[in-house]
Amino acid sequence: MRRTLIALTAVMTLAGCTAEPPPPPAPSTTTSVPGSLADEWDEKFDAALRTPQPCGPTTARTQDCADWLTIQVEVVSALSAAIRARDDSSRYSRTLAGIVKVFQSREAYEECDDDCWNHAWQVNLGTLAVRTTLRADDQAR
Repeated sequence: MRRTLIALTAVMTLAGCTAEPPPPPAPSTTTSVPGSLADEWDEKFDAALRTPQPCGPTTARTQDCADWLTIQVEVVSALSAAIRARDDSSRYSRTLAGIVKVFQSREAYEECDDDCWNHAWQVNLGTLAVRTTLRADDQAR
């Protein structure tokens, strides 16, 4: 009986069968790649750029127009903060430059007495450009 038990243990060991369970697999480490900011921010831009827009040559100084522009600047400002918080923020330098232009246009709009419609459209066009540039910077990975 003893020989049978020794022989059986030897066969099981040679066949890869052991009394101890195999060690668990090592946990895999994956580094998370930051997602596409453009995809993440599309919905926010859609909401900020709603149409019909309330700014026109005669309505550029109305509260509706100012509110519409403020929403756009808030989205652009939040995007700026999100970009600056990323480890790979340097790849968004073109987007950040566009954000500065939006802020400058908003400041010009706030200080205008004449031709405010032009400044209002510069905020709007700048916001559209930031959205487009963000998509291009994301794809330039």
